[in-house]
Amino acid sequence: RVANLTSLLKELKEEGIWVFGAAAEGSTSLYQADFKGPAAIVIGNEGTGMGRLVRQSCDVLVRIPMRGRISSLNASAAAAVLLYEAVRQRK
Repeated sequence: RVANLTSLLKELKEEGIWVFGAAAEGSTSLYQADFKGPAAIVIGNEGTGMGRLVRQSCDVLVRIPMRGRISSLNASAAAAVLLYEAVRQRK
């Protein structure tokens, strides 16, 4: 359990780890993000997403391209999609 996520993200960044946040309004498409290096992926909660300070702590906000009338995925589905793409890029 992490007491302060913002502090943890700062520590990770100091260690050279890129922090990717999943956000529907992210400026970078999932397929444009480079997950090949050291990376941490942050998924917000299903109701309100990431908090403001956590969002600001991310190096990149990544969006999952969606088609049709669905505008977002639940947290576990979003995590699965991002992790799958990270693994795919590393092969």
